Amino acid sequence: MATLVAGSVSSLIGGWLTQHYLPGLTVPLITSVLGGVAAYGALNSQLFGSSIAFLWCQYFFGEGWYAGALSSLQQVAPAEERGAAIGVFYAFCALGGSTDVFVLGLTIDDDESRSQLEGQLSIFEAGMYFVTAAIFAAAAAATAFDLEKGRAGQSVAGGSVGN
Repeated sequence: MATLVAGSVSSLIGGWLTQHYLPGLTVPLITSVLGGVAAYGALNSQLFGSSIAFLWCQYFFGEGWYAGALSSLQQVAPAEERGAAIGVFYAFCALGGSTDVFVLGLTIDDDESRSQLEGQLSIFEAGMYFVTAAIFAAAAAATAFDLEKGRAGQSVAGGSVGN
C-alpha cells in the first residue's frame, strides 16, 4: 500500500513540478536517476528495513517522470499525429516496463548465488531507470535542437514552430 501511495504522489508532484517550475524533460530525467539510485539501494541493502525504505523511495522518486514525458510528447507531436504518438509512447512504456522482468526470467538459473541474482536484478531493474534517464536526456537535446530550427522558420515534426 505504501508503494502505491508513493508512486501516486510521485506522479502528482512530478506533474506539478513540470507545469509550474521545470517544463520539458527535466523532471523525468531527474526522477529517473533518483529512482535508479533508490532501486539499486533496495536491491543491494543487507537489511530488510532499509531495503523496504529504498523501495518506497524508488516509487516516490522514480515515478515522477510520467507527466513531464507526456506533456513534452504533446508539445512536439503535430495535432493530427498526437494520438498515434501517444499510443506508441504507451506501447514502449509497457514493453520497457516488462522487458527487465522478461530478460531476467530468461537469464536466472536455479543454481545461482544470491550475489549473482542481486547483480542481475541491479542491472535489469535499477539499470532500466538509468537507461530511461539517458533516453530523456537525448530526447530533451533533440527537442531543443528541433525547436531552435523551428524558430528559424524551418518545419518541425510536420508543423511550424514559433510562427
